Formats: sequence, C-alpha cells, structure tokens
Amino acid sequence: MSISDTIIGLIHEKGLLILEQPYRLEGFLKDLHPDEERDVFLMSEFMFCGMLDRVRRTQPKLDSEIQLIVLQFATMTGIAVNYSDWAVERWLNILPKESYWAHQIPTTPWTGTLEELLRN
Repeated sequence: MSISDTIIGLIHEKGLLILEQPYRLEGFLKDLHPDEERDVFLMSEFMFCGMLDRVRRTQPKLDSEIQLIVLQFATMTGIAVNYSDWAVERWLNILPKESYWAHQIPTTPWTGTLEELLRN
C-alpha cells in the first residue's frame, strides 16, 4: 500500500479532521510506512508548513497555479523542486473535492456599514 493510499484510507476512516491534525497523520504514516522516511517527511512537511491549508483554500487547477505551489513549497522548506513537485502532485491526487474549504464554508460579502457592525 502506498502512502497516498494510506492517507486516502485514513480520510475515509477518520474523516477530514485528520487533515487538520498533522502530528497525528504523521504518526500514522511513520507507523505504517517505516521504510519510506523521505516520502513520509515530504507529505508531513507539506502539512507543517501550511501548504496543505493553502491548497485546500485556493483549489489550484491550472498548471501555473500548481507550479506556483510547488515553487512556494520548495522555497519555504529548502526541499529540492523535484521532491516538492512529487509531494504537491500526491496531495492534489489525494484530496477529495469535499476537503476544499471553499466548498464547505460559503462566504458572503458584508454589505452593511461599520456603524451597523459595531452596534451588534
């Protein structure tokens, strides 16, 4: 079983909340894939540096958006671009559509005034 399959299985078993618990997910990955230290590190680091949250928030679809995520991850962590690309590709293939925040949290722009906001 690959790390991607393990994460998908954990999302189905534990729910999307597991994506917001990076230490817990890292622990599962270390226990289930002890011989794949590099891959576990890359997948975990993607969560720890905030890139997973950014992907869930922005939902990159265009190649240029994905490459920007790859370069930001590499820059933030010092990880080589080819490993950064590997991790981003895995995470984009893992994330179910319902894990993106824009699908879960509808946003409506505030149309009132500052005075109305302060009164309430």
